[in-house]
Amino acid sequence: MALQQLKHPDYDTLPIYVATSTADKAVAGAFFVTVKDKMLSHIAGNAYGVQSVTTVHMINESKYNMANCVYRKLSSSCSSAKVSGALAPQNSGYGAGAWLSLCPGDKDGVSGAGLGTTLGTKFQVIWIPTGNGEEPWDLEKKTPGSGDVGVVVPPPSGGNSDPKMNFGLPKFDLPGFGGSTGGTVTGGGEGGSGGEPVPEPEPEKAGFPWWIGAILGLGAITTVVVFALRDKKRRKKRK
Repeated sequence: MALQQLKHPDYDTLPIYVATSTADKAVAGAFFVTVKDKMLSHIAGNAYGVQSVTTVHMINESKYNMANCVYRKLSSSCSSAKVSGALAPQNSGYGAGAWLSLCPGDKDGVSGAGLGTTLGTKFQVIWIPTGNGEEPWDLEKKTPGSGDVGVVVPPPSGGNSDPKMNFGLPKFDLPGFGGSTGGTVTGGGEGGSGGEPVPEPEPEKAGFPWWIGAILGLGAITTVVVFALRDKKRRKKRK
């Protein structure tokens, strides 16, 4: 029989694979529900191709599992005392500590988070991390427009190469920058102009400023007076 696939209520894009026989294998980067007589070491060996303390601990110490699944002191006994999943990183080898429960009685996990009753499975839903130890929230795909935080929308053609800097606001030219066409500046930034165009400066009128004309005029008057006085002195001498 093939693996049964269910949908996780909190992670739409990540499947839950439910084993229907001992031949069914867990998949790294997906949720998994075991069957009777399937130990955690077997699950790890099937998922990663290597059955070792390292791969077993990778599943056992998943943050998702520690928060949502029931743990027991011994992995081989369903009558072993329940312990906090937060103790899992303290395990040494395969000795007593904090181990994911693969017992039918613990199918509902912590406060129903094991999803046994919700989904009708016989054992609690556990997470099988990727080979890099990624959790469900590391892999859950985000859809633009869904309201998910951190969605990056590709920039429009010819836009800024950094998608976080493309706001789709109007652009305007600042005269006097970047040659005759001016430099392009994106408006609407924090503390900016809000997208309003910057008015071009009024062109100055041709000709000399008024103060230059005044100086020239004063010089002309002075010249006339000087010449008049000289002419008067000459007349007196002739007489």
